[in-house]
Amino acid sequence: NLQKMIAWDLVPRPPDQQVLQGRWVYTLKETSNQPPKPKARWVVRGDQEEFDSLQDLYAAVAPASSLRLFLTLVAVMDLELWQYDAVAAFLNAHVQDRVYVVQPQGLEDGTMRVCLLRRALYGLRKAPAWWADRCRELLAKLGFEPIDADQCLYRHRDGALLITYVDDFLIGGDDDDAAAAAAVAAAASTTLDRRFSRRDTRCKKR
Repeated sequence: NLQKMIAWDLVPRPPDQQVLQGRWVYTLKETSNQPPKPKARWVVRGDQEEFDSLQDLYAAVAPASSLRLFLTLVAVMDLELWQYDAVAAFLNAHVQDRVYVVQPQGLEDGTMRVCLLRRALYGLRKAPAWWADRCRELLAKLGFEPIDADQCLYRHRDGALLITYVDDFLIGGDDDDAAAAAAVAAAASTTLDRRFSRRDTRCKKR
């Protein structure tokens, strides 16, 4: 994903700018009825960033009460339910500052150049906020508007409901509404260089 999404440009090491370190984080992703899948993620040492305590690092996360409200509405209104997650979510957000990071171990080009980030990487202090901004921008283009009480709970102009939790999306609506919203999301994801991974969590009506 790093190379596919062109996460950085290699540039000469700036003499007067901080260059952050990074590290590979290895995990095993558990999936139902399948063997664990090994994953490797290049993470920036955000703890090394020069940090202004007045900077806005806020990223909205839906509280449990909003999730319960959303699921209650889906059940009471007898709606269909779809779940999506954004693959490599933070990489879909553009970096809004000049951030330099060393080349990832194993991907070095043999020079002293460093990475000038184009995409948000995990570990950066502002990455969650940048992703939240990108997500909000995409949903607005799809016709979803947040409700006043919770910026993570959205209503589509055609009636579908949507809730976000970091990189997970739940869409609820009538067959036509939710399917249309999902189709629009899939088309927009290509345009915005995003890719959604669909999980089969559609709730069947009785």
